Amino acid sequence: MQRIVLLFVGLVVAALLGVFLVLQGDGDGNGERGTVALPGGAEPGSADPSASSDLTPAPGSSDTDSVVRMATPGAGTEVVDAGQGQREDVRSGRGRATLCVVTKDGRRPLPGAEVYLVGELGASETERWRDYDQVDDFARAKGRHLVADAKGCVRFDPPEGNFVRVVGAAPGLWGRDEFSVTGDTTYWLELDADATLRVQVVDERGRPQLGAGVVLSRHHAAYRLVREERLTGGAQALAEFRHAQRRIDAVEGVRWAVELEALLATPVLEWLEPEALPTGIVRLVQPATGSVVVHVEDLGGEPLEAGVDVTLRLILPGEGRERSAFQHGNRIEIKKALANGRARFDFVDTPFEFEVAASVEGALLPTRAFLEGPRSPGETVETTLRLGSDHPVLVFRAVTTDGDALGGAELQLRLTEVSELYSSDIDGTVETARDGTFVVDVTAHREGASQHRLVVCQGDWKAPILSAEVALDRKLVFGRNDMGDLVLRAPVAFVSGRVVDRSGAAMPAARLHLRRKSGDSWQQVYDFEQHTDATGEFSVAGSVVGEAFQLYAKGKDFLSETVEFVPGGEVTLVVQRTGSLAGSVLLDDELDESLVQVRLERGKGSESPLEWSDTNRGLKDGVFVFEGLPPGAYDVGVWLQGDREALRRIEDVWVADGSQNTDGRLQNIDLRNEIHSFRLTLEGTGDEPVSGNARYAPAGSEVWQHRYFEGSEVTLLARTAAVDVLLDVKGYRLQRLEDLRGDRTLTLAKNLRVRVLLTGDAELPGDPYFVKVSFVRPDNRSFGILWGAAAFDERREVVVEANTTGTLEVRWLVERRRERGGVATTVDLARKQTVEIFESSSEQTVSVSLSREEMKELLAVAGL
Repeated sequence: MQRIVLLFVGLVVAALLGVFLVLQGDGDGNGERGTVALPGGAEPGSADPSASSDLTPAPGSSDTDSVVRMATPGAGTEVVDAGQGQREDVRSGRGRATLCVVTKDGRRPLPGAEVYLVGELGASETERWRDYDQVDDFARAKGRHLVADAKGCVRFDPPEGNFVRVVGAAPGLWGRDEFSVTGDTTYWLELDADATLRVQVVDERGRPQLGAGVVLSRHHAAYRLVREERLTGGAQALAEFRHAQRRIDAVEGVRWAVELEALLATPVLEWLEPEALPTGIVRLVQPATGSVVVHVEDLGGEPLEAGVDVTLRLILPGEGRERSAFQHGNRIEIKKALANGRARFDFVDTPFEFEVAASVEGALLPTRAFLEGPRSPGETVETTLRLGSDHPVLVFRAVTTDGDALGGAELQLRLTEVSELYSSDIDGTVETARDGTFVVDVTAHREGASQHRLVVCQGDWKAPILSAEVALDRKLVFGRNDMGDLVLRAPVAFVSGRVVDRSGAAMPAARLHLRRKSGDSWQQVYDFEQHTDATGEFSVAGSVVGEAFQLYAKGKDFLSETVEFVPGGEVTLVVQRTGSLAGSVLLDDELDESLVQVRLERGKGSESPLEWSDTNRGLKDGVFVFEGLPPGAYDVGVWLQGDREALRRIEDVWVADGSQNTDGRLQNIDLRNEIHSFRLTLEGTGDEPVSGNARYAPAGSEVWQHRYFEGSEVTLLARTAAVDVLLDVKGYRLQRLEDLRGDRTLTLAKNLRVRVLLTGDAELPGDPYFVKVSFVRPDNRSFGILWGAAAFDERREVVVEANTTGTLEVRWLVERRRERGGVATTVDLARKQTVEIFESSSEQTVSVSLSREEMKELLAVAGL
């Protein structure tokens, strides 16, 4: 009996041991292993966490196989108990893929890391992956959840389509990637530093401010603020930015801050250090503020309940209502959707003026107005906007050639303005009503615009089903303009033709580039994107506004001739193989090579469609390369940035068809001991990003070079050992340095605020012309002009900044504005005027005068 018991026990132990060995072998992935896909081009033989044998399992992890939590078994799946209340998904038949999770720095395996797998997604869902928070949220909500084993690895069956997106997390680490996976293959997911930034908003007594918004923002010298992410505090006014560490990059000239989302003249913010984010709660103190409530009405004066976006912008003192096209940066603003007939803006600074704008979805233009905000903390100001009250609104009825109304149709809109100096396209969409009517917000026709047209199409711009074009040359009034029926027809070809090589062979998939004539120059139409088909043919059905056009084809190694055509024309483009040239430049050690440029020039009268970006190159480790060049002769010049003359010029460098030039004259161009460097370090700006212009010349000379810069360090390169420098930093006083040798530290002082009163009998012009003044030194009248100054307002006054003191001359400016950009002209009147500007910590007031005759002269010079 004892032998029988012992034999039975032995059989049971052997059976259990066999099961354990089977499970252990499967869990470790021993046996045959497929190819290993390594990220970043790593070579086979790198450390493989899945093959390591000296790792200690993480607490709570299993050393058998990855466990799947909340997994839904698929067809043909056997579900077995994996212990500890967890479930394991075991699928057979296609092999299993292995994903190993490691640190990005050092590739250390991460046992116990959480992994979320998401299969193929639709286009609308894929868009959500642009934001890290949404990636994490979506993956956790819809992905398979796996936990890495003691070796930092998980195993899974390839999904349908063999495509998987992966999110991984471990304490203080996070990462994502995507793979096309097959069974029996190992993939790697690298996790990088992660952090959660916690921010709380409190009042001056330390009490949480419920509903206060917080912004994680990036500040740049060239623009004040780009808002990156907004969060709203919860019950404790506590906002959390997950994956904040991955947002904080060390891009030069960019700094990050956590900021109170409020319309405040002095923003409440705290700067962040990318290498050391705060581990505790960052508290922002909300100052006492007021509120603004905006109501919106339609064209008929009926209140709207929803479907409208409302934007409130703060107008800083002296800025002026209408912003100059030359005024860098954006106004501080907050946008809200209309809800229950109103948009409420809390946490609004007092006492300031505000710009409010409202637009329906797809509208080309918003309706704007200005209002005086709350005068004291706690006050609420209400205002009502009527859509279309400050610009023309066109009302059409879209019909077919048979007279049938196009009800419920989605139409693409393009408002185009082409003048001697510019071209502008504004796009939008609209859905017609049941009777085919729709409205379009447009600008009033402006003098000087050679073309002002509206193009409407149904379907895609590249292949419209129906289209129509309207010339907006009639007088338009603000508000409703009934335009009658708009007949949409099947479009005729805008341009068609074929692209071939010199032998006549077709060039499939060739990219076409379009230019349109504007005055005496040709401008690139950048949103034109067309390619030839498999036979080298093309037919463009969309409509582009213009009277004369040029077309050419361009590829990586070919370029066609440029052909001019009129709409409806047919062209044949013959391409030739392009070549390239390369060379190198020798510079002194530690010289900033980014300030040395190589430029190409072709012979005069050349019709080459090369753009500026094709003909200007910087150096990389002393080497420059130009590709995609049409065969022919080129002049190659090496320039200092901002210089008027080339340091070296090599003429008649030949580029052959389909080959790279190896002209020895381009190799090792020696500039050592010829360039002098001057570094200026700017102080007195605090944490504020700065930018400006440096004008410099050989000491005692008037041959000036120019350099735009961003940041508190300015490096200048010159041919001489001593230079004179004029430094113009936006918002700060002009600095003049004579006989500068070597490096220098400068302390900047803020500009002086000056209120300017306009006297005389001149009448101010209307939009789009704006009259402005700037004060300049008589001995250097072309430097320090404040192009972005505000214009005189309806009270005939303006607050401007003076960047120097003493007796200064008045420079008159006329700015002609448009929807995108503008043109500014300085005018010297026969009668010179001067003002006295002195040192003062408060605002000072001066007067300037302008007669009717002088105003006519100003506007005549500006082109009115």
